[in-house]
Amino acid sequence: MQVIRDNMKGTLAVVVVLMFVVPMVLSGIGTSFLGGPAGGKVATVDGRAISNNELARAVYMQKQRLLSQEGVDPSADYLKDENLRGPVLQQLIRRTALIASAEDSGVGVSDTTINKTILDQQSFHTDGKFDKQAYRRVLSGVGYTPATFKASLSEDLLISQIASGIQASSFVTPAELDAIVSVVGEARSFEMIKIPASAIGEDLEPTTEEISAYYYDNQTTYLDPEKMSIEYVELSVDDLAKHEVIAEADIRAQYDQEIAAFDSTPEVEIAHILIEDGDGASDKLAELQSKLDAGEEFDALVENYSDDIGSKSSKGYLGLLTPGAFPEQFAPAVADLNEGQVSAVVKTDAGSHILKVVKKTIKNAPSFEDRKDAIKAQLARATAEEAYFEMLEELGDLTYSAEGLRTASTELGLTIKESEEFTRASGTGIASNKVVRDAAFNPVVVSEGQNSQAIEISADKAVVLRKKTHSPERIKALDEVKEQITALLREKMKQEKLQSLAEAFIADLKNGADTKEKADEAKYEYSAHDKVKRTDVTVDRSALRQVFAMPAVDGKSFKAEVDMSGGYLVTVLTEVVAGTRTDLPPQQLFGMTAQLKRENGQFENASYEADVVEKAEAKFN
Repeated sequence: MQVIRDNMKGTLAVVVVLMFVVPMVLSGIGTSFLGGPAGGKVATVDGRAISNNELARAVYMQKQRLLSQEGVDPSADYLKDENLRGPVLQQLIRRTALIASAEDSGVGVSDTTINKTILDQQSFHTDGKFDKQAYRRVLSGVGYTPATFKASLSEDLLISQIASGIQASSFVTPAELDAIVSVVGEARSFEMIKIPASAIGEDLEPTTEEISAYYYDNQTTYLDPEKMSIEYVELSVDDLAKHEVIAEADIRAQYDQEIAAFDSTPEVEIAHILIEDGDGASDKLAELQSKLDAGEEFDALVENYSDDIGSKSSKGYLGLLTPGAFPEQFAPAVADLNEGQVSAVVKTDAGSHILKVVKKTIKNAPSFEDRKDAIKAQLARATAEEAYFEMLEELGDLTYSAEGLRTASTELGLTIKESEEFTRASGTGIASNKVVRDAAFNPVVVSEGQNSQAIEISADKAVVLRKKTHSPERIKALDEVKEQITALLREKMKQEKLQSLAEAFIADLKNGADTKEKADEAKYEYSAHDKVKRTDVTVDRSALRQVFAMPAVDGKSFKAEVDMSGGYLVTVLTEVVAGTRTDLPPQQLFGMTAQLKRENGQFENASYEADVVEKAEAKFN
């Protein structure tokens, strides 16, 4: 089971984990995604149909996965159903082909495994126990019935079983292990020479002709995108609420309504000892009652007497006494008890219970002063919401075909605001909203100079905007980018001169010069390193990366590249010693073997899946 869980994917990973589904279910979002024709099929794979409902559900869930990622724009084109359908359908075809192949091979999943997987999912639990109502509620939120979910879960476990079997049967040959060890345990000897930027010894300055030539050869680099700024008026419920005057009498009336509806029933947390019906139950109950009457502690008696396995390890604790969550006999039995007191025997279908009040919280109605500000804000917002919709319509009327925003501003008491410049792709403030940018660059606004329509940018906020400034796309003038180009050319000239020095240094070494003597002569920094491993902590990490990226050849090899300090780094590789198993600690060798086996298994499983999909017969409707 653990192997299966580790390899879960598809419906099980997406639906059961329910990282984004549960909040939607709780907020009332149901199966609205099941639009389109409920029946029919979109494709058939090896005789198995993919229905419109399956595709609609998969598209919806893929969209929710993407929306759950940070920084995703909900209005992005790639999130539209029509753009998701194609890739999602291909995923469903792949999945269906794998299921068909597994079933044709005689692989199956037992009902016991499926049921246990469902029962173990915390998303379907209430107070630590599987809850059928929660199970049905969550499934309905994503368009499943228990039957269709169980069938889909069975298919996902089937795919996981195949993947687990392939990966479990994977192995590593001695030759494979030796090959990887020879690289991982490799040691290299090398010399390093640092040519500092100061070795150039002269000021570098590009000519006017060079600057001009670079500019004209790279003009598209200096493209300034189309920009504009806007004037706008903003209508929002929050702003309207700030100016609403709420009478004290109205606040008092609302408070009185709250007090009239206030539920002062105490909150009670309970524990119990359950004696199940059966032979000896009466004697056991009498013995328990006797010990309680004698003053023995309830908590101490739970473990020896309670038949409720789920709660006996926690002193019989059941939690908050919530209507509908416990037998109806519990509430009246503890109604008049105080904290720590124990009830008389309570009979239910489960047996005989003795209840203890663990904690009792008396709820006191809040005072008027405690609630005054909150009620005032609540009433102000309610009034503002009514005014908002009336003013929104009026805002549209006042700005339609108007010369500007002044009339609407005066009539509705709205401030005319201005934005910073923004492009079609990005902006700040109000222009950070894509809906606003799209409206601003609408030809009616940007070319004809008219006001936009009233744009609702959220459920309680709308804007009307008009062009303030507009700059078409253009190539920046040379004077605007001259300093930038000059700095770029200076750096390029510096690197070219340093590269020439490095190449000349390497040429001398190839002609027989001694590396250290040559470095000392040129006053370059020199260092030598003998049989260094990849994991050596005494050598600079960037230098190590360069050394171990060099090809292993007979004799010496050379490499020159820009140093992080701005100079040039010349590396002379003098010796490469392949690693052996004896070079590695047993734990590292074991981990390497396990990792190689896992990677082989993943590759083999990917190859198997690709082969199955390639051979599958898919027909589209």
